[in-house]
Amino acid sequence: MFLKSLLTVSVALAMTTANANEFVIEKLAKPSSQKVSLTLDPSQDTFTGMTEIALEVLKPTHYIELNGVAYAVKMAQLLGDENCDLNNEMLKIEKVKFSCDEQIQPGKYTLKIDFSAPYNRQSVGLYKTIDQGTPYLFTQFEMNDARRAFPVFDEPSYKIPFQLTITAPTSQKVYANTPELKTTVNGEMTTHYFDKTPPIPSYLVAMAVGPFEELEIKDMPIPGRVITPQGKIHLADYAKENMPKVLAALEAYFGIPYIYKKLDSVAVPEFPFGAMENSGLVTYREDILLVDLAAATRSKKQRNVSIIAHELAHQWYGNLVTMKWWNDLWLNEAFASWMAAKITKQLNPEFESHLDLPQNNVMALDARLSTKPIRKPIKTEADIMDGLGLAYSKGSAVLAMVENWIGEDAFQKGIQSYLKKFSYKNAEAADLWEALGKASNKDVASVLKSFIEQSSFPLVDVKQDGKKITISQSRFANAGVDAPAQLWNVPVGIKYGAGDKVKTASILLNKQSQTLTLDFEPQWIYPDEGAIGYYRWVMDDAQFDSLIKHAPQALNDRERLALLSATDALLDAGVISAAKLMQTLEVFVSDDHPRVANTALGYLVSQKNTFKDESNEALWPEFIRSAVMPAAKKYSLEAQAGEDGAVSQLRAGVVSLL
Repeated sequence: MFLKSLLTVSVALAMTTANANEFVIEKLAKPSSQKVSLTLDPSQDTFTGMTEIALEVLKPTHYIELNGVAYAVKMAQLLGDENCDLNNEMLKIEKVKFSCDEQIQPGKYTLKIDFSAPYNRQSVGLYKTIDQGTPYLFTQFEMNDARRAFPVFDEPSYKIPFQLTITAPTSQKVYANTPELKTTVNGEMTTHYFDKTPPIPSYLVAMAVGPFEELEIKDMPIPGRVITPQGKIHLADYAKENMPKVLAALEAYFGIPYIYKKLDSVAVPEFPFGAMENSGLVTYREDILLVDLAAATRSKKQRNVSIIAHELAHQWYGNLVTMKWWNDLWLNEAFASWMAAKITKQLNPEFESHLDLPQNNVMALDARLSTKPIRKPIKTEADIMDGLGLAYSKGSAVLAMVENWIGEDAFQKGIQSYLKKFSYKNAEAADLWEALGKASNKDVASVLKSFIEQSSFPLVDVKQDGKKITISQSRFANAGVDAPAQLWNVPVGIKYGAGDKVKTASILLNKQSQTLTLDFEPQWIYPDEGAIGYYRWVMDDAQFDSLIKHAPQALNDRERLALLSATDALLDAGVISAAKLMQTLEVFVSDDHPRVANTALGYLVSQKNTFKDESNEALWPEFIRSAVMPAAKKYSLEAQAGEDGAVSQLRAGVVSLL
């Protein structure tokens, strides 16, 4: 699933860990497969259905539990060696208790339930939306809203095959996770029989009903379509073009073919979630999936490719291998975000997506004392969403740091081993750490646990003495904040140089302080080689001045961007002065890369607004002119045909300041 950092929708969530049993299905029975038959008409406000769940009762009991919200049970029977008409009680904790007067003995049974329910109107469960006056039906079952559509074991560890049968008006098109096997027409209604899914958790079941338009996607190993509401199919060409490329790149990386029998992509007009990785029927908010190529910016195209890559990465990580419980949802999303960045850079280097530094988006939030770790116990219904936006960026940044530390080949080998071992099963974060550790012969678990199970991040202090550098760590905290002491296992990458010589070194900083001997005495040191570390760094003034002097030539575009972000953060932490920050910004406002220059200009404007007052007001015009005029000369004050959008943006800022 792709989420904005802040969701503007209130989603009813009811999930917890086993130590808060009121929300968890009591382990009295386990399902092995489920059939769901629904009668759906978008013009109505309610629907009816019937489900048959093949299950095993695990111990003698008078009742079994399923999840349920808002539906009404018309009939419930347990069929086996002995049949029982079940009573039902819908509990406030989103469970339904099905009781039998006689004791139910362990064994295999079929649970048959007839029910009815309203369509949801808040974009969760099986919901109805109106687009241009026409009603449509969609589903959004993650985190735990399959229970709004039909009786189900609605927890991710219950991973079973589902088979859907949907009866709808003949005028409507109907889609589900799997290909359609056959249809039967009965007057104005048509019944659509869909193939059985591989084992999937209930949150990946999906369907859509409405008068849709379709565009076939070719050049994939399985059938696929882009599906849109009426009047929008002409905007589907860019997604159609990208889908086969992204799928092929993911298959090559994972070493496992895409396992589902089709790949449909649905444009959804009302969808607070950006997108959802339903197996074989992926849903996207229409402004993400549909692109007007005549007007699309590079940013718009990049978002399309990146989110498609995010959702398709889930087809392996999340769908083929599924978390055991919601405390590892962060890893699902972190992994998909990390993978999307890799695929986007590979397929579209012109987007320069490597300059998107996810750590810079969230470090300020992560530094707060109130911020929780991204892997934590799920004890209340709100816990799952608490900090999930942080998990996307911090989680993907930490995975990138670990990949850089152990090497791309070892990381890929570990991922492939993990996916093969747990295909069609459930796994935990520790299972991935173990696979990466075996592939690299490094203590991956200790590094990941220290970043994932703690909030905040380290401040790495670098001190030079000839060829020796001493590296120390403490918790990063903003000025005036008394933060508790913490310790991380930090892969620190060092880039250093003297004259024409540039080398790199690395160390796993797993103590408060360690010493490293370099190959030669450097003139400058940059303590975040590749701008890949999830940490901030600090050095003394002489070292810092030397780094800034050499940075325009010695550091790559990504490293220069990260340097700007780090310097701004160090001001917040009270470890450098505003003058030192301004000195840095003045150097980079005329940087050779317009995105770096834009970033420096943005910080310059922000700090000017912060520090300008009556005592220094007269000094600002001269400082601004001296800082900004080199950029005006380099990039010109007149627009050039075909110039990069970043140049146009920079020019506007320069002109505004001047």
